Amino acid sequence: MADSQAEFSHEIIVVDNNSDDGQFDDFTKRYPQVIFIANPINSGFASACNLGALNAEAQTLLFLNPDTLASLETIKKVNAFCQTHTEYGIVSCLQSAKLSHHIKALPRIYTLFGPLRSLYFLINQKLKRTKSIDSHSVLEPQWVSGSMVMIRKNWFDKVGGWCEDYWMYSEDIDLSKQVSSHGGKIAILTDLSIEHSHGGASRKNLKTAAITKTEVLISQHVYISRNLCGLECILCHGALVINNLLFKGLFAILGIPFFFIPKLKLQQHIFLNLLKYYSNSLKTRQWRSKRSIRYIGK
Repeated sequence: MADSQAEFSHEIIVVDNNSDDGQFDDFTKRYPQVIFIANPINSGFASACNLGALNAEAQTLLFLNPDTLASLETIKKVNAFCQTHTEYGIVSCLQSAKLSHHIKALPRIYTLFGPLRSLYFLINQKLKRTKSIDSHSVLEPQWVSGSMVMIRKNWFDKVGGWCEDYWMYSEDIDLSKQVSSHGGKIAILTDLSIEHSHGGASRKNLKTAAITKTEVLISQHVYISRNLCGLECILCHGALVINNLLFKGLFAILGIPFFFIPKLKLQQHIFLNLLKYYSNSLKTRQWRSKRSIRYIGK
């Protein structure tokens, strides 16, 4: 992207994470203006984003999910803010009508579960406040969804890009955490928005939904192992293990007599996936998913 709204230019890079649906060649012919990269394996969201960034020539990067719809005008305005206010390492905008969905806190022992997280936000009212900057209403959450992330190349390089310990989910929390740790701010422009079909790219059938929903839980362990330490790290891991096995196990048992209910059948698959994951974590002494390209097999 160019460095101002008036001189806006762009390149579009699409990383195909081994979709294996036979449409790659067709898309490359239909859209010759787009740079298509065929990843030989499904290496995960973070890895694919890094691959796209590696092939980008611009000094500003926009990571956009395939299940989003963003107008060029919105992207221009987000880009203009990003270029003007370089103290913001990550800039995004609304992806749903409710502002409350964008007020986010980093995972800690006091924000890990709903009730404690609600209390945390009740005490820290400043996290809900917006400020006016250059006619924009700006919210400063502790992290933003990876479905739309604009970041200047110098910030991206400074934090080492997306962490490939993750296969899917929580890598956006980690990226935001790294930017903040390096002195950068996080911004959501609440007067601008894009459309996002949440889960539209990852929950198309039972098998896919079971994998992705399990990875949500796995990624929390990865984040904790990377960013927390000491007693808090141990407590968070333990609380997650107990919570996941207890509630997923309960729903899995309910799914036996009510096997005809799709949501309960899904919970059975998730519970079995979690049992395999925790068993493997004990054996390998690591929290990474086996799908992560940084998984160390033993």
